[in-house]
Amino acid sequence: MRCFRITKYNPINRNELGKFTADDWTSVYDVGKVYLGSKLTFEKYLFYEEMYIEVIKIIMESNAQTLRIEDLEKNEYTHFSDLFASGMQKSYNSIENENEISLNNIDLIARSILREIIWCKLVSKSMFVHFGYDLYMYIGCENFPCEKLESFKEKGLFFEEMDSPYLDLEQ
Repeated sequence: MRCFRITKYNPINRNELGKFTADDWTSVYDVGKVYLGSKLTFEKYLFYEEMYIEVIKIIMESNAQTLRIEDLEKNEYTHFSDLFASGMQKSYNSIENENEISLNNIDLIARSILREIIWCKLVSKSMFVHFGYDLYMYIGCENFPCEKLESFKEKGLFFEEMDSPYLDLEQ
C-alpha cells in the first residue's frame, strides 16, 4: 500500500525537521483573516476543500466502493452557520462509528472533518483516509491513480509519500 500526506502546504517551506514554517491559514475558521498579505475568503477556502474531496473521490474510484467510519469523535456543535453546507446538521446527527460511506456520500463527511465538526478515520481493505490538524490529509491505497491526480499538483496540492501518523501500530 502506498501512503501519502496531501496538503496545500508547499514542502519548500518546511524546515530540516519537516515543520511547515510559512504563515499560512490552516482552517475554515481563518476565513476573514489576513495571511501572506491577503484576506482569506470563503471562496478560496472552498477551492481547497473541493480539491481535497475530489482527491478522495478519485482515489476511491480506483480502490473502494465504500469507506467505513472508525474512531468517530463529534465536537460539541450546536449551530450550523452560513459557513456550513446544508445537509451537514442532518449528517452530523446521523453519523456513527461503523457507518459505511459510499462515493456518492463522501462529500458531507469529508466537509464535516475538514471543517472540524467531526473527526474520524475512513477505512476499507484497500485504502484509508486520515485527517490531521491544520488541513493535513493522509491517504493510503493499493492503486494510486497518479495520472488522474496530476492536475491537482498544478492547482496547489502537494503529495508527499509518507505514512499516516494515525495508522494503528498493530496494522
